[in-house]
Amino acid sequence: MASVLLFIFVAQAISVAAVLFVLKKILEKRLLALAIKEFDFYSLTEGEQKPNEIFITTHKVLATSYRQRIEKIAHKKFGSMVKFIYHVQKELLGGIIIRVNQAIYNYSLRDRLKQSGFLR
Repeated sequence: MASVLLFIFVAQAISVAAVLFVLKKILEKRLLALAIKEFDFYSLTEGEQKPNEIFITTHKVLATSYRQRIEKIAHKKFGSMVKFIYHVQKELLGGIIIRVNQAIYNYSLRDRLKQSGFLR
């Protein structure tokens, strides 16, 4: 009887872990897409200079497809001289932060969890 209960408990724990993993991946892709979309709408304010650098922070190395999308948008808006500085910060838990001049697009999973009250 105890071994059956242990088996059920382990099976449920594995199921929960799998569901959480899939949900994290879905949320991370959604956060990246939203950040890139908002960055695409960014425009310089009157008197604001074109950025020399754009800082991009993620929790792991950003996939080439996302890098290319961000860089294509930036080159279209600011020209080909803009430099991209990529930084990995595992504390983000997922998502991305894009900083252009004074504008910050924080679509990190950590920030979203803090906003919702799940993290302090």
